[in-house]
Amino acid sequence: FKKTLNYRIDRFLDKVKNSQSILFVRWVANYQEAVELESTLSQITRGSFKVLILNPVEGLQGVSEINWGLSRTCVVNVPIDPNSNVTWDYVLNGVTLTN
Repeated sequence: FKKTLNYRIDRFLDKVKNSQSILFVRWVANYQEAVELESTLSQITRGSFKVLILNPVEGLQGVSEINWGLSRTCVVNVPIDPNSNVTWDYVLNGVTLTN
């Protein structure tokens, strides 16, 4: 198990260091965690990066953007179901994958 885990960690760090552009997606974070994440990622990435944070809110029906004033981080409040295709389709609209 440890060998597999170390392989995955090394592969992840290689992608982070060598990608021209990368999107990190996180489910749930507060402001301080977002600041720390953005700071840490700016130290280990060579290319550009963005962070998308989705914070689930009980009873919320749609998606609402929250401005935390972080230059590389977008924060949205979303309905509580992490498996909602409607939510993911909305927040990932326009995102494309490249190798």
